[in-house]
Amino acid sequence: MTFELESHVHDHGRAYQQGLGQQFNVENAYFAGREYLLPQIFKGPVDPLVRESDPLEIGVHRAPMARGNAVPPYVTRDVDFEITSKVNSAVKHGGLVLIVGDSTAGKSRSAYETILRVAPDHRLVAPYDRDQLRSSLVSLISGSNPALLWLDDMERYVGPNGLTPRIASHLRAAGIAVIGTIRTEHYRALAALVGLRARNDSRGHNELISAEHVLNLADTVFMERRWTPGEMERANRVEDPRVADAVMHGRTYGVAEYLAAGPMLYGEWQMAWRVGGNPRGAALVAAAVDCHRAGLHDSIDLETLWIVSKPYLEDAGGAILRPESTDDAISWASHRRYGVTSMLLPGKRPGTYRAFDYLVDNVMRNTDAKPVPEYVWEAVLRVADGDTMRMHEIAAAAQSQGNYPIAKEVWEGQAAAGFSSGAHNLGLLHLRAGRSDEAEHWLQSAFELGSLASATELGHMLEDSGRLEEAAIWYEKAAAGGNAHAMFHVGWIRRNKGDDQEAEKWFRRAIEKNDESASSGLGALLIESGRFEEAESLLRKAGDDGDAYAMIHLGLAFIGQERTEDAEGAWLKALELGAPEAAINLAEMNSKIGRKVEAERWFRRAVSENVSGATRQLGVFLSKDRRRWAEAEELLREASTAQDPYAYANLAEVLMLRQRKDEAEAWFRKAIQGGVKRVVPRLAQALEEMGRTEEAIPLWQQLVDEGDGEATFALAKVKKGQGALDDAMRLFRVAADAGDSAAACEVARLHRLRQNPDGYEEWLEISLKGGHDHAACLLGFLSSSRGDFEAAESFWTRAYKGGHFHVASELATLLVRQGRGDEAAMWLRRVNSGNRARSGGSRQAGKRKTSRRKK
Repeated sequence: MTFELESHVHDHGRAYQQGLGQQFNVENAYFAGREYLLPQIFKGPVDPLVRESDPLEIGVHRAPMARGNAVPPYVTRDVDFEITSKVNSAVKHGGLVLIVGDSTAGKSRSAYETILRVAPDHRLVAPYDRDQLRSSLVSLISGSNPALLWLDDMERYVGPNGLTPRIASHLRAAGIAVIGTIRTEHYRALAALVGLRARNDSRGHNELISAEHVLNLADTVFMERRWTPGEMERANRVEDPRVADAVMHGRTYGVAEYLAAGPMLYGEWQMAWRVGGNPRGAALVAAAVDCHRAGLHDSIDLETLWIVSKPYLEDAGGAILRPESTDDAISWASHRRYGVTSMLLPGKRPGTYRAFDYLVDNVMRNTDAKPVPEYVWEAVLRVADGDTMRMHEIAAAAQSQGNYPIAKEVWEGQAAAGFSSGAHNLGLLHLRAGRSDEAEHWLQSAFELGSLASATELGHMLEDSGRLEEAAIWYEKAAAGGNAHAMFHVGWIRRNKGDDQEAEKWFRRAIEKNDESASSGLGALLIESGRFEEAESLLRKAGDDGDAYAMIHLGLAFIGQERTEDAEGAWLKALELGAPEAAINLAEMNSKIGRKVEAERWFRRAVSENVSGATRQLGVFLSKDRRRWAEAEELLREASTAQDPYAYANLAEVLMLRQRKDEAEAWFRKAIQGGVKRVVPRLAQALEEMGRTEEAIPLWQQLVDEGDGEATFALAKVKKGQGALDDAMRLFRVAADAGDSAAACEVARLHRLRQNPDGYEEWLEISLKGGHDHAACLLGFLSSSRGDFEAAESFWTRAYKGGHFHVASELATLLVRQGRGDEAAMWLRRVNSGNRARSGGSRQAGKRKTSRRKK
């Protein structure tokens, strides 16, 4: 046998190459089974250095063998910079970095390449289960050489008897870097295990149970399954046949997944359900997949798999398929293929199995996948009976898949056995189903069993229902037990009630207890009270602790102080910390200061990250450019599909710009039905422009009845145009009395029509005092007709300054009559410049100003 070996050899008997990760692993690559090897081969250092570690042994997926290695050359991922930055920080200061992504997205490989660069001489501690994790903690913290804790598939380590928030905090305080990976489905399941509230709740995070709280402590990086064009381009430059083949299929599966041969295994599984195939083995794999979906993630005994698999085989055709023997079925399902993996992998316990991750993920991603059958739930419950944690995982899986009876059954049993977590989750289950009385009962029971989180959650529920005083009582009960997050919520309620002094006290108590949300809450309060220096310090600290929304608040405070660069820095950090909505703040800021290209880039970033309302806001931004009205319309139509009434309104405005008023009318009406009342006057205007004034009048009248001054003026103009001068006068008077100086001018004109010169001049003076410069123009004519040239000159000069350039000719004539030829010539020159200003679209003369009239 000949092969190419690109490596060097350490005295532990392994050969591999650093850096690119190309590797030859004697133990795994060329020996069919360990039983044929001497025991001494497997003896090695307890904690090898990172640079001595085998990536295959710590979770990196193998690819088909080529050029003497099972790990292809590494292709740099776009997210590597983020991973490196966070891992580097964790190595220097301690902390948990968690990489989240689908099965075989490349999480472990990217993490491995990062620690190889950042911490090659750290001891690598990679426990295989919770028990070993616990037993490793003392040596991990007390060892003489720096160490790094590796937790691949971190859901296996989190929770009771595993990694808890307290342990994670101790590791961080000791300066230990913890690098974890977790599949997206497990991350979602853990993150949603007990919390019903979103991460960006305006009042802060919920009090979290162990698993969810550990996730909150993590500095998280999300890795996409499918590769970006840049990554694909880099992969194309790699001279490796496996990578080249993966790139061909990468747009469908993602390069890393394809390299792990997941699609091939899935396809082979699907083809096995036929005569001459391996239908019994396929049924066995289906049973393992659905056991996993039902919460039994690993260590499924073979007897259970056989029992569960029988209905699958019968549903596929049973005996008519001529199924293979049981020995052949288990051999086929567990046989390693393509040098990668098998459909059934060895479980954590001897003699047990689990389904290959890719198969599970592929089924769970399939929206057409059938629900887990009842007999599978019954089987996994039998297997897990007596194992509290496994029963808990089954209940969580049942809830996530909408099988509430199973979840309810498990958590009722755990509550009856005195477990507070069972009562807590049962309360949340009822809360999600809208049964608030039952939810309140079980959350109270959980609190009585010792769950402070339940008191906080009960506070959330009562606060949401408007029962603030009761909510405060439960928050205070949790706070009395030392729950810092409950202290934060007590402070928040006090602040909402206007008691800022009491709120500040509670926020400070929560900060003393290290509640991250409290720094943000107190910072916002201090900004409003003008204590910006301390507020900035608190918000920056919250941002350093990972609170993205504190950085959003800080950015808004900077904008209020016109510190644009500082605001930009705060929002960029918010983006890094996982608040994509900060892109909207950056877009709006750039738009306001005239950086249109940058603004569009940030709007598009927000759209790409599915920020709520971003598509609509991008459409509105583009609608300001006549050349991009078509694109704006397309975006706003897309936004309208989300049933957003504001998108309806914005779409109607673009259609008005494009002179498609009939279509605009329909969208204005939809917006109004959706509650966007501000477009009622726009609909009325559109109807008038289409010659349907009678239809516009009821809309104007509705707004007038609600006290809308602009609508009062508009309806008065309509009445005047119809010749209903009494109605017009009444409406103009109402608007003028409310401070509308343009309306006062219209009252003056109506007095003139009625040949009431005293009323005409009086109302013009009121209008001018209110800032309506057109009144100065009319007063100038009135003064000139009386021979009061000095007053006429003064009024017309003001009118000109207010944008009424036509009076320049009147001033020139007036000055000629007084023998002031040089000054008259100057005003004649201004006549031409005024004409140019008007042709350039000056709107100054048309602006209306309002100010309250003093009676």
